[in-house]
Amino acid sequence: MAKTRSVALLIILTLALPFVFPGCSVHTRGGDATPGGDGAPAAEVADLPAKDIADAAMAAFEGEELPPMTRYHHGAPEGSSGYFEPERSGWLISGEMQADPVMDLLSDFAFYVPNGWYAFEVDVLKVKDSGSLPQATAYLEARRERQDSADLHFYNPADVPLIENARIFTVGNYAIMLATPDNDKAQEAIAALLGGKVEIKAELLSAPTEAAEKTEFTFPVESVPVVDVEPVIKVDLSIFEPAHKEEHPEGEKTEAPTVTVCKYSRNTMFLLGGSCEEGAVISVKGGAEEINSKSDYGDWLVEVPIDPKGVSALTLTAAVPGKAPSDEIKYIVRPQKGITLFEDSGVFGVIVGNDYFSWFQDCVPSFTGSDLLKAGDAEKLKERYAKKVAGLRSKGLDTEIIVLLIPSPMRLYAEHVPSYLKRKQHTGATLADQFIDAMNGAGVTVIDLREVMLEHKYDEFKIFHRTDSHWSDYGAYFGYVKLMEYIARKFPDAAPRPPSDFEFYNKKVYFGDIYATLGLERNVLKEYTTFVKFKFEPPGGFRYIYDGNSVVINHNITNKFQTTESNLTGLNLPSAYIIRDSFCGPIFNFLTDRFSKITWQAMWDYSFNLDRISKLAPDYVIYIINERNIKNIMHQ
Repeated sequence: MAKTRSVALLIILTLALPFVFPGCSVHTRGGDATPGGDGAPAAEVADLPAKDIADAAMAAFEGEELPPMTRYHHGAPEGSSGYFEPERSGWLISGEMQADPVMDLLSDFAFYVPNGWYAFEVDVLKVKDSGSLPQATAYLEARRERQDSADLHFYNPADVPLIENARIFTVGNYAIMLATPDNDKAQEAIAALLGGKVEIKAELLSAPTEAAEKTEFTFPVESVPVVDVEPVIKVDLSIFEPAHKEEHPEGEKTEAPTVTVCKYSRNTMFLLGGSCEEGAVISVKGGAEEINSKSDYGDWLVEVPIDPKGVSALTLTAAVPGKAPSDEIKYIVRPQKGITLFEDSGVFGVIVGNDYFSWFQDCVPSFTGSDLLKAGDAEKLKERYAKKVAGLRSKGLDTEIIVLLIPSPMRLYAEHVPSYLKRKQHTGATLADQFIDAMNGAGVTVIDLREVMLEHKYDEFKIFHRTDSHWSDYGAYFGYVKLMEYIARKFPDAAPRPPSDFEFYNKKVYFGDIYATLGLERNVLKEYTTFVKFKFEPPGGFRYIYDGNSVVINHNITNKFQTTESNLTGLNLPSAYIIRDSFCGPIFNFLTDRFSKITWQAMWDYSFNLDRISKLAPDYVIYIINERNIKNIMHQ
């Protein structure tokens, strides 16, 4: 509810002017021009380039640490970092690379937007005619909504208040959005530039929202109360009579499972989880379909579809092979209204699979094929990356671009996807296939890890966690081996270290980011999963990337823009510039001594800064991304 109040306050804020320029023509969002606050006739606002106004707002934060960003502006030369392709206007609000109609209404613009999952932003749109201000402010609100995304809430929650409290206003023919740590300060800088005096109306300042309930994790997940499961009159309880079972000797009956999770995940989905005998299969009957799901080293979680129109009488049992099923645990449930677990959490939806597997909702498009490119889009993708290669060559560099492509765990473990989604599985060419073809055509090398991941998907050590969206240290090891084997063709000294230099081990820890998104308390479920110890000291020391005794990655350990250098001497090692998503965390330690120098671009900053890269002159530019993040680098 806190997020809803924040949005409501934003609407109030944008409908009323946050400050007044006496004597200037002022507009509210969607409103008409009104006289200045002193009753004098409206005067003209200084006619300045949008870039100058955006620069004035940015100057208010001079000397402060700012996130990586690109400063697009009207008139920037094509090919420069500030050049704004018309199609990017659609990308900023919808993710589709197509021109938005608002561009036809503008005479000038400046988009100072963050690279990756950050929120600090300053946008200035200058319309040709003041009658177009409502469309310009509507566009900025669409941009704010786009930024207030699951990715930001999940990966960088510290920046969420910046975008939720973004300020959208108009003055003269300008529509402006500020998403900064101090919007008042930025406003005052703009007002000083335009020659006006800022008058902040106290009643328009955002009221403090109730603090979100804290969790033990470092990202915001609000626990959603279980909807009351009330007994139902006139239910035929004879359905609970146990079926005749074969007699088993005393002691051969499976222990009844312990239930620590009991809640609705959706209006017609009921979530159950807990602990059980190791090796037990959990069965739930009486729902819209029967569920049979293997436990994972004594922990289990199932999502049961229930009758969308009537009452479902659920019976839960556990059974270890060779033993009789446990005593039944019974639930009577009915469809609900208003279950908003994922909307309230502000993060991704979750697909709960069978056998303790789970995935974030953004794995689904690749699984169903709904993210496939049209022929024209694939060609544009190839042209975009061919320009990057050509740009490097124009700087006199023979730098090779490599994409280390990590497969989607949903496609990798398709046999564990729930039946309602399994029937929608796409079996033809995928977005990953299209991406690889385009990259190869552009002169970019793609190291596709799908084959090696398939080979090791059921090893003793997990390559992907079950309760977390990332690969494990063991999975990252195979990515490291494949990458360095390829680079060793040109730099033999960079060959991957032998397996004897690493010790993999399993241990049971608290669950990861996916289960946290379900609003579960930290101690209700665990996962037995894989970690690594190094038998040598990597440069800068071994960085333990996990949040305490859990499988949640603490991204603050590795996400900053930084440089590492190998501590090895006497070797001919290459240099690299790495652009990455959060899958880089588990592979970070592996790579640090395989390159003479690595420049790590800030995590989730997918921009290709040719000037910066050319100054460093690396042997390789390496993208490390998961398949589900292809969409985030396609148009950079």
